[in-house]
Amino acid sequence: MSLSDLHYDVFHFSETFSAPDYIVIAPDEWENQALRLVNFHQNRGIKAFFAPLSKIYNEFGSGNPDPAAIRNFIRYIYLNAPTGQKTGLCHAAGRYFMGF
Repeated sequence: MSLSDLHYDVFHFSETFSAPDYIVIAPDEWENQALRLVNFHQNRGIKAFFAPLSKIYNEFGSGNPDPAAIRNFIRYIYLNAPTGQKTGLCHAAGRYFMGF
């Protein structure tokens, strides 16, 4: 994945402008496993893309680790994809946090 912004990367991950068929959203620490999954799907002819949570939070949540940033990212793809988004996968560790 390039160092440019995620807004650009998600539609320019291949030679042509297109939306991925399959998006893997995962923490940065899980990048190796997420890329293995992306490669698995790409080897089967599916346009797959890895979106690290840190980039999603920075670009769609003003740097805050907020679930709304993930929603905003998916909505951005849905509204701007030339053919519509088909599938997504969000890898996460199950946690419950009482923030009071």
